[in-house]
Amino acid sequence: MGTAHMFLSKIVETDMGVAQTFLGNYSEYVLDKAAWVEAQRMVWEKQQKEIFRTEEMIYRLSSGANSGRTTSAVKVLLFNISYSLSKVDVMESL
Repeated sequence: MGTAHMFLSKIVETDMGVAQTFLGNYSEYVLDKAAWVEAQRMVWEKQQKEIFRTEEMIYRLSSGANSGRTTSAVKVLLFNISYSLSKVDVMESL
C-alpha cells in the first residue's frame, strides 16, 4: 500500500467578508501574510501623511483671499479620511 502525501498549495483567508488567496504552503503563507500586512501599514502611513498635509493646506487656505479654494481641499480631506478609516479597521483586525 502506497503512502499518500497531500501538500497544501494555497490558503484562502477570509477577513471581514473579503477573501484573499495565498499560494504555497503554510510557511510561505506566513511570510506572504507578513509582507502583505507591512505593505498595508505603509499605505496607511502614506495616507495619514497626506491627510495631515491636506489639513494644513485647508488651514492655510481658509484664511485670507484663498478661502474659495478651501472647498476642494475639504473634499479631498473627507475622501482621504473616509478611505483611511476603512483601512484602520483592517489594520486593527491584524
